[in-house]
Amino acid sequence: MNKPYAIGLDLGGTNSVFGIVDNEGNIIETASMKTGGYTEAKDYFNAAFDTLTPIIEKVGGLDKIERMGIGAPNGNYLNGCIEMAPNLPWAHETSVPLAKMFSERLGGMPVHITNDANAAALGEMTYGVARGMKNFIVLTLGTGVGSGIVINGQMVYGCDGMAGELGHVIMRRDGRQCGCGRRGCLEAYCSATGVARTAREFLEKWLALLVNGLRQQIVLLSFARFRWTKSPPSMSASRQERVMQWQMRYSSLLAKCSVKPVQTLRHSLLQRHLSSLEE
Repeated sequence: MNKPYAIGLDLGGTNSVFGIVDNEGNIIETASMKTGGYTEAKDYFNAAFDTLTPIIEKVGGLDKIERMGIGAPNGNYLNGCIEMAPNLPWAHETSVPLAKMFSERLGGMPVHITNDANAAALGEMTYGVARGMKNFIVLTLGTGVGSGIVINGQMVYGCDGMAGELGHVIMRRDGRQCGCGRRGCLEAYCSATGVARTAREFLEKWLALLVNGLRQQIVLLSFARFRWTKSPPSMSASRQERVMQWQMRYSSLLAKCSVKPVQTLRHSLLQRHLSSLEE
C-alpha cells in the first residue's frame, strides 16, 4: 500500500508542533500544544498523542503514514531518547525513550529522534537554503540555543550522539545561571529567554538612573528654596513660582517611579511584549 506521508514533531521548550508532510516536504496538516505544564514524561506523551491523533485521521489514518521524525532538545539519534534536557522539566534529570513510546502507540511505525537543531540542519540541507552545501552550521534560537553541524554532507553526532551543543559553551566565567546547571553559557544570554532577561535588566538600570536623577534635582531645588527663606534672591516672583512648580513636578514623577509602580510597569509593559519573544 502506498504511504505518501510522514509525521514530524518539532518539540521545543515552549511549544510542540506536529506536521504531516508529503515526500516533497509540503505540509498537509498541523497541530500544536504547549510543551510546559508537565512534570512526568508520560503525561506529556499522552497529551501529545491526543494532539496528534486528529490530524492522522484527517489524512486517512495510519495506513497513509510511513514513519515519524522528532526534533527535540537533547534528542539523541543513536538511542532514540531525550537525555537530561535543561528546558524540559519532564526530561531534566532523566532519559526519556520518546521514539519508542511513539512507535509503540503508532503500531510499530519507525520513529527517529534527533536534536532539534540537527533536524533543522537536515531540513535546510534537503529542502531549504542549504541545498547543495556540504559544510555549514545551523543555529536555532528559542527557549534555548541549539546548533546543528554538517561536515562533508554528514551530520555531526559524535561518539555519544550529543555533539555540537554550542548553546552550552561557556562565554562568561561565573556568569548567569543556565538551565544545564553551569554558569555563563551562551544560551543564558542569546536564547529568547536570555534576551528577555537582558531587556529587563537594562530597564531596571534605566529606571534606577531616572530615579537617582530626579532625587538630585529635588535636592537642588529644595536647597534653593531653603536659601530663599534666609536670603531672598533677586528674581521675580513669577520665576520663583516656576522653580517651585518644577520641584513639585519632579517630586510627583519620583513618586510614580517608586517600587510598586516600577513593578507594575515591568509586568504590564515587559511581560506583554517579551512573552511573545520567549515563545
